[in-house]
Order: sequence, then structure tokens, then C-alpha cells
Amino acid sequence: SLQNIEHELLMLAASDDPVIQSEANTVGEYTDMMKAGKLSKDEYIELLADVQHTISIHQNMSEMQAKERLNVAINGLISLASLV
Repeated sequence: SLQNIEHELLMLAASDDPVIQSEANTVGEYTDMMKAGKLSKDEYIELLADVQHTISIHQNMSEMQAKERLNVAINGLISLASLV
């Protein structure tokens, strides 16, 4: 139900992840605007799809950053092992 989804958005808005927090707030604002008649159904769906795309981009960037940090750590360990 819409009520359950809105509750979930409130929970996500309190997330420790700043991207999730921001996007959950954005989705809540879009939902309020749609309910108030300030957005058409099609505009609302398009904006929500844009939010999903933004989240996906951030996830990919986070994964790349984590992989880069792992590579740096591994290279450091290889260097240390070579010195021994």
C-alpha cells in the first residue's frame, strides 16, 4: 500500500548512507507533489526512473571506489612481501 511505501521511505530517509537519505527524501517530495496534483502520473514515473538511475550510478561509483581501495591494499601487500 502507499502508506507502507511512504513509511519505508521515511525509514530510508534516516539511513546512514547520504545518497539513500537524499534520494528517499527526493522520492517523498515527488510523491507529495503528485498527490497534490503538481505532477502528472507520467512526470512522476519519469522522475522516479531518474532517481533509480542516480542511485545506480552512485552504487557503481561506490563499487569502483571499493575495488580501487582493495587494489591499493593488495599492491601495498605485494610491495611489503617483496621486501621480506
